[in-house]
Amino acid sequence: MDNDSKTIEGGSNCRGVRKQRGKIAVANFASLLLVTALALAVHGFHYGIEDEAIYLPAIKKRLNPALYPFNSFFFQSQTKLTIFPWLIASLVRITSIPLAVVVFAAHLLSIFLLLAACRRLSRQCFDDEHAQWSAVVMVVSLLTLPVAGTALYVMDQHLHPRSFAAAAVLWSLSSLLARRYHGMSLGLLTALLIHPLMGGFGVVFAVFLLWKSYRQLLTLCLFPLLLISLPLAFRAPSEAWREAALGSPYYFLLRWEWYEWVGIFAPLALLVWFGYLGARNGLDVLSRMSWRLTAFGLFFFVLSAVLTIPARFERAVIFQPMRFLHLTYLLLFMLAGGILGKWVLRGRPLRSFLLFAPICILMFSVQRQQFPASSHVEWPGATSENSWLRAFEWVRQILPGMRCLRWTPLTWSAPDWITMGSARWLSAACLPTAARIAP
Repeated sequence: MDNDSKTIEGGSNCRGVRKQRGKIAVANFASLLLVTALALAVHGFHYGIEDEAIYLPAIKKRLNPALYPFNSFFFQSQTKLTIFPWLIASLVRITSIPLAVVVFAAHLLSIFLLLAACRRLSRQCFDDEHAQWSAVVMVVSLLTLPVAGTALYVMDQHLHPRSFAAAAVLWSLSSLLARRYHGMSLGLLTALLIHPLMGGFGVVFAVFLLWKSYRQLLTLCLFPLLLISLPLAFRAPSEAWREAALGSPYYFLLRWEWYEWVGIFAPLALLVWFGYLGARNGLDVLSRMSWRLTAFGLFFFVLSAVLTIPARFERAVIFQPMRFLHLTYLLLFMLAGGILGKWVLRGRPLRSFLLFAPICILMFSVQRQQFPASSHVEWPGATSENSWLRAFEWVRQILPGMRCLRWTPLTWSAPDWITMGSARWLSAACLPTAARIAP
């Protein structure tokens, strides 16, 4: 009888533990949904802006190969290395849901996955739950902060494959720290397939995390200097190519502003301090992550200087090695939020409100100034507040078979139009058939 009663009691305890774990999982899921909604409310959503000028046409051409018969290489050459357009187009085909709705839902999913990955990684860096959630909320607050002179945000206010790749990289780093190397490999492979550049940075940082000797890593940072001694040259193929490249100052370190240079070294200095803070307080993962991230940053800075300053390597600027700062900033904000949560906020709601509320209000205000002619959140199917977009929608409806659109230089001077990016007018004015822009 005693053995039977112990068995029954043990079974009850197991069921109680599983039930408790289930409640915690539900609470965490609900909290992640809440902070995802907060991110949308603060940073907004816009359809067809910036890099969607590349990705939306690629998606639509997969849905209908007859679209964009003129000069489609403009976007196809830049999307041929990613499976992202194929993924989104497949979702549209399978679900029969309008593309705009799928894009919006995918954007929300990318935010959720990124924040879930931050939450998972923060649990390995900090032993305090308040610190873990502070790390997540700090990332939420600063999603649309510019990343030094790279022409990137921590996360775009529109759907971008970089967001999914960043989430995959963070999940991979978490698996690496837990010594689940199969999960790490799968995550990094996913990142490489979705966004090769972001995935590449993730692979390199994973190597830095696995490297045991920090001093050896610091020595490794000098290796890119060896490229100068090699008889290699990657010169511009033509003057036209050089002129086009010079139109993107973020390619060239020497064309960055002084405050953008501060954005390179200030984060690295903070990470060194974070490393000592973690070592002094027994947070081994925090110190390991911070110091390895510092070495990672130094390595790519030296590589960037070698590739972007000497004239004989000018063609290599297209690899944009300084965009390593995207991963650096993302992890920096996560670690900074966790440190503030552990030693400053300490789970006190008023302190958290006084820290995060002003940041969110500031970021919201910046977004409203950046997109004054559009809704803060462009809900799928809603009538746009932008008069240019309404005009092109009207053109699309009355001329559904139009194949060419003549564009005059004067049109480009319209401020409301410039804020919306070129993908929207390619879609709205020239679908369902095609677009060809003439001077």
